[in-house]
Parts: sequence; C-alpha cells; structure tokens
Amino acid sequence: MKKTFVAMAVVVFMALSFVSCNKQNAKNNEVKIEETEKQAEEKPEPVQEDVKTLYVSESLRLRKSESTDSEIIATMIIGTEVEIMETGKAETIGDVSGNWVKIQVVNDVTDLKGNAMQGTVGWCFDGYLVEDATRFGLIGNWENERNILNFKSDGEFSFGWKESEGIGGKWNLDGQTILLSVLDNPDNEPYSEEWKLVNLDAQNLQFVRNGETFVLTRVR
Repeated sequence: MKKTFVAMAVVVFMALSFVSCNKQNAKNNEVKIEETEKQAEEKPEPVQEDVKTLYVSESLRLRKSESTDSEIIATMIIGTEVEIMETGKAETIGDVSGNWVKIQVVNDVTDLKGNAMQGTVGWCFDGYLVEDATRFGLIGNWENERNILNFKSDGEFSFGWKESEGIGGKWNLDGQTILLSVLDNPDNEPYSEEWKLVNLDAQNLQFVRNGETFVLTRVR
C-alpha cells in the first residue's frame, strides 16, 4: 500500500512538473514573440532616396573607380544627363571641391569620340555636374553648313557666317531667351539681340534670330 502511494505521488509530481514546464515554455515563447514584434515596430523603415539627375557642365572623364588614377571609360561631353547612383569620397581637385559619384548616363548621347553612352555606368567628380542644364548646355562650339557659334563660360560669345564677318560680345540666359549685348560687329555700333531658344540637348541647338530659325550641331 505504501509503495503504491509513493508511486502515485511520483507520477503526480512528474505530471505537475511537466505541466509547469510546458507553461513556462509557453510563457517564454510569448515573451520572445512580444520582443520580436516590438523590435520590428521599433526598426525604422528603409528610406528610399530620391534619384538625383544632374548635367555635365564641361568635358568630364568617366572612370572605373573613384580616383584620378583609375582607368578612363569615356569623356562625357557638355550637357550629358547623368543619374547619381552612389556618393563616394570627398576630394578637392585643383581649386574645385566635391565628391566622387557613381553615375549612369541617362540621355541618348555620345562621348567625345562619338561612342554611344546611354546606360553607361562609372565614377566621375561631381564638381563639374550642375542642376541647371540649359545655361551650361549652351557653352561650347556649334556649327551648321553656314554658321559658326561659340558660347564661352565667361559670358563671351561669337556668331558668324562662314563666308563673311560675324558679331561678338556678351551673352546671358533668361528662361528660354538668350540675351546678347553685341559689342563687336561690322558697323562698330553696340546693340542688343534676343534669340528664342527652341531646343537644346547635348548635340543639337535650335533658336530663332530675327525671325529666322537656326539649327546647329555641337562641334566635339
């Protein structure tokens, strides 16, 4: 009888221990779930950065890595549209400070040698990238069968006919209007002109001057 009672007591104790253990495990699991949920709530959502598009303000080398010693992929021409993919190290090159950036060429444009560039990825120095494409896109040499045009970054310009003298002076940009102060011309009398800008991309320029439409191509 005594042995039976002891055996029953052992069985009851083991059963109680099992139940208690299961309850504790369940409680521990609940705590872990609560902690996981809390951590998930506290973890900030990843911030999606806005894609930034910039434009090349002067001939700019595209390289394989963020260094002037890195291999050159191509030389991008003025007006090339690029999308910033990654920002790299800060550096001062000459007297220009900026960052190296990993970019992808967005527009259908060629490099200085005439090779297609759209979709090309590489590193360049952002000290020569600008947000305003229009003014910097004008800078450079343009021509067609009859005309030669040059806009300089210092505000000087010259416009001429291949068979005769041309004009020159100062230029500026006001919206879609090219403002010119003509200081050098065959009549030697200063005057002003306004050209209506119709189209501008990395390779083509179209404007209206005194009612006449001019279409010119960038000279590389």
